[in-house]
Amino acid sequence: MKKILFFLLILVLLTGCYRNIPKTPPPLGTAMNANITINGNINLTGNLNYRAKQELQINPTALKVGPVNPPQEQIINLAPVFSFDRTKSEYAYSSFHVGYDQEVGTNISYDVVFYWAPNDNTIGTVRWCVNPLQTSPDTNDTINDAPLGPICINSQSQGIAYQVISAALEDIIIPQVNTTDLFTYSLYRDGANAADTYNDDAHLVEFTVRFYKNNLGEIDG
Repeated sequence: MKKILFFLLILVLLTGCYRNIPKTPPPLGTAMNANITINGNINLTGNLNYRAKQELQINPTALKVGPVNPPQEQIINLAPVFSFDRTKSEYAYSSFHVGYDQEVGTNISYDVVFYWAPNDNTIGTVRWCVNPLQTSPDTNDTINDAPLGPICINSQSQGIAYQVISAALEDIIIPQVNTTDLFTYSLYRDGANAADTYNDDAHLVEFTVRFYKNNLGEIDG
């Protein structure tokens, strides 16, 4: 009998707590309704909006090189790298497309980060560049169009051989971005530029694209 009374008391307390749960929580971006049933199911209606930065990490195994003056692909200890010479124009290539969960519209912000390591312990500056091409599917755009133009950053070694250094290009604004847009791009070291003063090879360890996600994906139906 005591067990039955105890169970009924717990049920009453749980029922009271449930009744105090707001059926419509404060909006997050736009209106969202959450209905919580007594058996624990949560039913969401409306839109759940948020904004969070996401990374697309691209290591050298995901990059391609062209037939003319490619950077040297090698393994340094455990790290696959592309080694870029100062005296040559060496390029690596890759691509990504804009997913349904990514922020789209006007003046969309992207960051890119070069992770690289110097070949020796001398101090100097490496000038890294990315040259993107944006293509919208099912339009007159082609993958043979002219790129948007190089975006570059100067990054200095710290006097430690093989130290991983990050060089971030932040808040790159693309005027208009649509879902499923394709970005192809080249990466290179601008060794001919006067700002590039590091005389040895610069090893590219990883390249990262950062963008904002602001929804959970495409809604069916």
